[in-house]
Amino acid sequence: MKKTIKSVLAVLVICTLCLGLLVGCSGGSPAGTWKLTGGAVLGTSVGADQRGDTSNATLVLNEDGTVQGGGSWKLDGGKLVLSQGGMNLECDYNGSTITIDMGIMKMIYSRA
Repeated sequence: MKKTIKSVLAVLVICTLCLGLLVGCSGGSPAGTWKLTGGAVLGTSVGADQRGDTSNATLVLNEDGTVQGGGSWKLDGGKLVLSQGGMNLECDYNGSTITIDMGIMKMIYSRA
C-alpha cells in the first residue's frame, strides 16, 4: 500500500513538473524584434505589403522593458501591455505573434 501511494505521488510530481515546463514554453519573453506580417482594416484582411504606411513595420521590445522609439512594455498575465505617454494598450501575445487590436485596425507582428 505504501509503495502504491509513493508511486502515485511520484507520477503526480512528474506531471506537475511537465505542466510547468509546458506553460513556460508557451510564451517566453517578448523581448526582441518583431516584423509586421499582416492585419486587418475595418475587418478586411491586409497583408503587410498592402499597407501604405510602413512606419509601424518593425516593433523592437528591449530586454529592459523599453520599446525602441519610446514607451515601455510588460507582461500582465496573458497580455502584453505597451505603454507610452500614460496610455496603455493591451495586446495578445502567444510567444510567436503579437496582435495589436485598435478596433478599426488590427496589426499582427511575428518575430523577425
